[in-house]
Formats: sequence, C-alpha cells, structure tokens
Amino acid sequence: MHNVGSRSIWRRAGQMLSVLIVATLVVFGLGNNPSRAATPVLNVSITPEKTSYNSDDTQKYTVSWSCTSVTEDCVDSVIKVRIPHAVNQAGDAVDKAVAANLAATAASGTPAVSANITRGTATTDAYVTYNMGRIPAGNSYQAVITFEMPNSYTPDQSTVSPEVSFTSADTTVTDDTKVTNHAETTLALTKKKPTAIGPKGSNVTYSLTPTITSGTLGPNRGKLAVVNTKLVDKLPSCAVYVSATSQGSTDGSEFTGAEPTYDAATHSLT
Repeated sequence: MHNVGSRSIWRRAGQMLSVLIVATLVVFGLGNNPSRAATPVLNVSITPEKTSYNSDDTQKYTVSWSCTSVTEDCVDSVIKVRIPHAVNQAGDAVDKAVAANLAATAASGTPAVSANITRGTATTDAYVTYNMGRIPAGNSYQAVITFEMPNSYTPDQSTVSPEVSFTSADTTVTDDTKVTNHAETTLALTKKKPTAIGPKGSNVTYSLTPTITSGTLGPNRGKLAVVNTKLVDKLPSCAVYVSATSQGSTDGSEFTGAEPTYDAATHSLT
C-alpha cells in the first residue's frame, strides 16, 4: 500500500510538473515574439483665410501638420507647399499671374524650422519648403503663408489652388485648396482743352488721358489690364493737324502703346 501510494504521489507530481513546464514554454514563447511598433500617421492640411480675393490683396493660408504616434518619430520629414499660377475660366494657366511677395513664417513647435522660399516665374511655380528632419512622436506644427496675385495680369474669376505635401520616409500625404480671384476694368477718358487759344494760325495743344480703375473693388485692388485698346480722336474741321505724342504712366502694368497716327481721310488721330 505504501508503494502504491508513493507511485500515485509521484505520478501526480509529474503531471503537475509537466503542466508547469508546458505553461512556462507557452508564456516564454509569446514573450519571444517581437512586437511591431506602430507606424506613425502623417497629417497635413492647408486652409485659406477666405475663399476669394481681389487681385493684389494679401492671400493668407494656414498650413498644419503632425506626426501622430505614441512611440515612433516621423523621420526625414519634408513639408512642401506648391503655389501654382492662376488658372483662367478656360482652364489655362496665366504665365504672369504668379504669386508675388511670397512670405512664410517659421514652423511653430519644437524645434522651430524656417521656410525655404522659391519664387515663381512665368514658367515655374512658387514653392515653400520646410525641411523638418525628425519630428518627435506626437508633435504638431503650423505655419502661415502669404502672397498676392498681381494686378492687371490676374483674370476675373480665375482660381489659384495651393497644395501641400508631407513626406516622411516612404509615406506621403497631401492636401489642397482653391480660392477665386476677382478683378474688373473700368475705363475712363478725360479730354483737357487748352486754357487759352491764340490767334488764327497759332498752335493749339490739348491732352487725352485714358485711365483704368478697379471700379467697386477698391483703390489699387482688383485691376485688370486691357488689351487691343484703341483711342480715336476726330479733329475739328477747322483745325490742321501738326503733331502728336504719347506717353504712359502705370502702377506696375506694361504700357505698350504706339505713337498716334493721323488719318487725313477721316481727319482723326488713332
């Protein structure tokens, strides 16, 4: 009886030991599987202060980005904002309607990073770039970008569509927005007669002054250049044409007019 009891006790002890060993192997086996770190999530947005602007108004955009993660940083991070040319209603980019006076604040947050600005030309877009490098997990940033779409060259109802990209390692996310540009042309003409007229046969000098204003959009805002413009002045029948000259005074637009020509058949200047 004693031997039987001993075998029973040892048998039970062996079973318990076996269970303990198996349980230990299972726990250790789970512990030896490497856990994958969560991949950080990139977030980026660009938001205009308004949805429409007059040409030559300061357009303001807020760019925000973040590295959403608990443990993993965003490495080799680059924020790039592209500001394309304005696009007219026909869908064509306007070569001279490129962002002017482009400026950008440093990225807020830690560390603060200054912007690299590439100004646009008639054939290239404008860019603002933040080379962030490593962004610590959970950090977020903001920057403000401003520019103007130039008077005279920015068509009414044209649009500009800035876009932003956030690249980190092999991942890129993007966002874009669109605003509408307003411009109008109001033509005016002033004819200034001489203050005094001499005796018959003496020369008489007078001036014609055409002007372009932005009408209801405010002073020096929302102006649109006019093209293929013709000014014709019919001379009095009693006058004999002597000479004429022209000159332009602009606020940044181009003056490409030719010298006046006299047409004897119609007795007029063009």
